[in-house]
This record gives sequence, C-alpha cells and structure tokens, in this order.
Amino acid sequence: MHTTALFAAVTTFSLLMLAGCAEPERDQGGEASAPPPAPTARPGAPATPSPETTSAAGGPAAAATDEALEQRIRQALNADASLSATAKTVQVDATAGEVTLRGAVANEQEKQTIAAKVQQMEGVKGVNNQLQVAS
Repeated sequence: MHTTALFAAVTTFSLLMLAGCAEPERDQGGEASAPPPAPTARPGAPATPSPETTSAAGGPAAAATDEALEQRIRQALNADASLSATAKTVQVDATAGEVTLRGAVANEQEKQTIAAKVQQMEGVKGVNNQLQVAS
C-alpha cells in the first residue's frame, strides 16, 4: 500500500511538472506574455526557403541547386566569345549561392569581366574571385 501511494505521488508530481511546461510565460503582473513577433522580410529580400529545399546541412536539394548554378556559369563562360581559351577552363565552385572562381586568365580585365558576369547571374549571392593572371 505504501508503494502505491508513493507511485501516485510521483506520477502526480510528474504530470504537474509537464503541465507547467505548457503554460505561457507570465510577466511580472501575472499576465500571459505574448510571443515575440515573427521576423518580417525586408522589401526585395529573397523568400525564406521551404523545408523541402533545405536542411540544416544544406542537404541534397541545396547541393543540386549549387551544381545547377555551377553548370549555368560554365555554360555562360564557354558561350562568351570575348573570353580567351584559358578563361573557359576556370574552376567554378558554388556553395549556398556563394561562388568561388579559381584558375588562370589572360589578363586583369578578363579576371574582372568574369567576376562581374558571374555576380550578375541569377542565384549568385557573392563571388570569391581567386582567378590568377597568367604570366
């Protein structure tokens, strides 16, 4: 009988603790405090990605998007007749829209032209221009 009473007391205490966790926070006057307002996007800011397209680690959807971005950049560079043959071998790496350019180019102007062209492409959030002018 003593065990049953102890079990009932522990169970009741546990349930009361769990119920207390579900109550809204109260301010000093005892009034329930409102949850903080949801952040609002600034005008022109990109929409928040849906859970289906991203995950905590970037996930397969993000990797596929980055690969597609890399492919579009390579195609644009290859299609540009004003770029030298060496510029068309530039290594392009994208991670979450941040693009890193590596490799050799003919001159400083070509280095800047490529970076500017990439920066203007849809999906590019930033460019890390590590291109080297061939000597």
